[in-house]
Amino acid sequence: MKISNANPLVSVIIPCYNQAHYLTKAIKSVLVQTYRHHEIIIVDDGSSDNAKEIAERFENTRYVHQDNQGLSAARNTGITHSRGEYLVFLDSDDWLFDEALETNLQFMLARPELGLVSGAHRFVYEQTNTTRDVVREVSANNYCELLQTNYIAMIATVMFKKEIFTKFLFSTSLKVCEDYEIYLHVARNYPIYQHTKLLAAYRIHGNNMSADSLLILETALYILKSQKTVLKNRTELGWLIRGRQFWKNYYIDFMYQNLLLALETGCHPAESDLIGLRRFNKWLYIKFLFKKYLSI
Repeated sequence: MKISNANPLVSVIIPCYNQAHYLTKAIKSVLVQTYRHHEIIIVDDGSSDNAKEIAERFENTRYVHQDNQGLSAARNTGITHSRGEYLVFLDSDDWLFDEALETNLQFMLARPELGLVSGAHRFVYEQTNTTRDVVREVSANNYCELLQTNYIAMIATVMFKKEIFTKFLFSTSLKVCEDYEIYLHVARNYPIYQHTKLLAAYRIHGNNMSADSLLILETALYILKSQKTVLKNRTELGWLIRGRQFWKNYYIDFMYQNLLLALETGCHPAESDLIGLRRFNKWLYIKFLFKKYLSI
């Protein structure tokens, strides 16, 4: 490990809401980091389980409790309590790989102008015990690439310079995609960098917040619309238009496939998927109704 600038403190913020059964793995993944000068802040967002008991088993952690306010508010609370020059946000059901902090910090110190640096992640599918690595290289035009899609995808792969949070905080009005909004804000105002080293594991289970496709689609489109006021030229507008189409195509297909699966398995189709398909692609909605009619 070769770190300069007097080994700056990195704050790892772990929001937790009723996921105490995952919390130990998340905490331990920070404690075994090859970069040792860090602090762990666990923000309990009004959990009804034993999150406090588990957090207090570890000496090198700080536990902060708040009434339930949502993920964005919990992350903002963590920012308030952090003392580090750099921040990492680790969801309580995910975990870091051993060199995550060291890897990102080296990039940040080599390029002090960066607002954030991000890397690759691994999906871990809990039900099937399988994995899939998600590696995306972006060498330039990071803001435009983000307009087209959230290529970062997993917030635990990101190291932020703390000073950016004097300008932005996570929006408490957003229930999903709050990280996507922050990435766009930072990329609009600072240089950012993406590399391809695997840094963290993203656990996929039945309770992931990302399960509501319609909510994600509506929120992503809202966030992109809000970016129109800060675009600098028609080229950026083109990226934004492609981004709108990407989000629609991806989640419309996702909703349609979910409805087909429900039809095949005899399950009740999700109402949000039906609403989303009817709102964003009436042809596919009619096609599904026709398939449903034939199955009856």
